[in-house]
Amino acid sequence: MLHTILARYLAAFLVTPVLLYLAWPFSVRSSVERICAQGDPAIAVPACAYLIAAAKSNGDAAIAYAARGRAYERRGEHDRAMADYDKSIEANPVNAVLYSNRGTVLMRDGETERALADYTRALDLDPRLETARNNRGVIFLRREQFDLALIDFDKAIEVAPEFALAYANRGLAYMELGQVEKALADFDRALGYDRRLILALNNRGILLLVIDKQPFALKNFEAVLQLQRNPVALYGRGVARLRNGDAGGREDIAAALALQPDVEHSFAIWGIKPP
Repeated sequence: MLHTILARYLAAFLVTPVLLYLAWPFSVRSSVERICAQGDPAIAVPACAYLIAAAKSNGDAAIAYAARGRAYERRGEHDRAMADYDKSIEANPVNAVLYSNRGTVLMRDGETERALADYTRALDLDPRLETARNNRGVIFLRREQFDLALIDFDKAIEVAPEFALAYANRGLAYMELGQVEKALADFDRALGYDRRLILALNNRGILLLVIDKQPFALKNFEAVLQLQRNPVALYGRGVARLRNGDAGGREDIAAALALQPDVEHSFAIWGIKPP
């Protein structure tokens, strides 16, 4: 069975929908379009509706629908969001990013088959779309199709050599395959490009516990805890502290279990238990 940490932190592996910009005159771009694409959802929705009504081409309408879909998503109105993503693709069925964006929403909603189809369609249209490569790789990773996952992560990195998340995801694939050195190298690369990437810090910490390098594992978990109160990092720090003879690790483990009662399973499947 695929390790618990992958299922628990799936959202962290995905690249979120990409912002697209309309070819509107500068005065509109600087106000309505900016609000539509990046504003508070409460005002983004009417701003996008204005752009949809004013669109002079299917391409402009498609991007405005996609932006409004993102706004609806941020408001928690998933049905309306999906309806707008569908309309965006109807308006411009050859835009790879639109398929990739819809695929990410479908993935988050648990519709893996439809998400896979959208990512694959996006890559048919644009084989160099690294976000779709990464996200499709996540699906293969979740299905334990590691060879296919590695192909997608490799290609995402080939296109975007500083793509931290793709390195972190590939590192987890290597970790699942027991290729410790390759996994550590990828986590190192990911953190070289984004030192705040919690996914890489936590998984590198777990892997360092597996190979009994407690002091180095401890540093990874502490780095996460400087960013957020994270149950995996708390539990991992607790185990590392206990292995180092620090009884205070019990408090970390208790705090982690209070935040996430099943967090211990993310370590037990790697053979990691408190001493």
